[in-house]
Amino acid sequence: MDNPVVQILLLIVGLTGTILFFWFLFSSSSKSSKSFTAIDGTKFSSESKCDAYNLLLNRLDFLYNDEILGKVKGKKEINSIKLSFINLLTKDGFSDVQLLIKYKEEFFKLVELFQAKE
Repeated sequence: MDNPVVQILLLIVGLTGTILFFWFLFSSSSKSSKSFTAIDGTKFSSESKCDAYNLLLNRLDFLYNDEILGKVKGKKEINSIKLSFINLLTKDGFSDVQLLIKYKEEFFKLVELFQAKE
């Protein structure tokens, strides 16, 4: 390996190989397949996954929508879920296990929203 010609050839072959590798890597990743965009901007590879996500997003939007929550000030529930549970879930958090257990039924109602078919 003391021969400078061999070292230069190895350098050229190595650089060429590295350039070709990265060119192939980036050119194949830039070939984008069709993607689907949900209403909040999240991207999906299939239309069915995007539709399912949009359905869940619409179904659960009331949990974080201040406009909807502001309209139900006099009520104790929205979509059969207690407002106190929504407040704990989205703002305050559950400070201890007993509080978590207290809202067990509300968690089941939330799971039903996730699993419901339209």
